[in-house]
Amino acid sequence: MKNYVQVGFTAQRTITGEFLPPIPVFVVADELKSSGLAECEEKPLHEISGLLFEKYKEKLKKEQIK
Repeated sequence: MKNYVQVGFTAQRTITGEFLPPIPVFVVADELKSSGLAECEEKPLHEISGLLFEKYKEKLKKEQIK
């Protein structure tokens, strides 16, 4: 069974330059990790989670000082 991961959207234009409805773009993922995510999804998710966690800790520290 192949696993597909959505990586974005594309849209064609009409002759007048207006956008047609968006079309999702998928790539085939070789295998899924135990988290249910493909490697190309898991790494960015962990990176952004770490950044958001650090920002949240900073916010909590500032609120405790007040």
